[in-house]
Amino acid sequence: MGSVLLLAIGLVLLIKQVPRKAAASPLRLTGSDGTLLATVSPDVIAQALSERAEDVPGVQRCSVWVTGSPSNLWVQATVTVAENSEVAWTVSELRNRLDQDVSSSLGKHARQIDVLLRLEQATKPQSATHTVTGRHSLESGGSN
Repeated sequence: MGSVLLLAIGLVLLIKQVPRKAAASPLRLTGSDGTLLATVSPDVIAQALSERAEDVPGVQRCSVWVTGSPSNLWVQATVTVAENSEVAWTVSELRNRLDQDVSSSLGKHARQIDVLLRLEQATKPQSATHTVTGRHSLESGGSN
């Protein structure tokens, strides 16, 4: 009995050590000649993208997570969409907004934009969750 308890505790401790998301390192923005212009926390960009994403019609709540480098950026958005909205259009507009905002702020398109979609249901207190597969940037290879 004691060994089973120790095994269970050991498994719990082992599972807690597995990272849920990779730590996001600061984004280093460089000029065309390679000189360092600024270092920006991914949390700052993620917060700005979240606020802009909530302006898309049909989006009720959005949180964004950003990782990678400015030339190889990966954006993950968790979004709650209103029950009465056109989901496909809303997701398409959200991806376009995120891609445009990343491009205008960092000068390059995101390598990948993933969306975790939550549909708001008025009849139940819980939301249904669906995953929308990721898609590479709208513009492959982007230019500097």
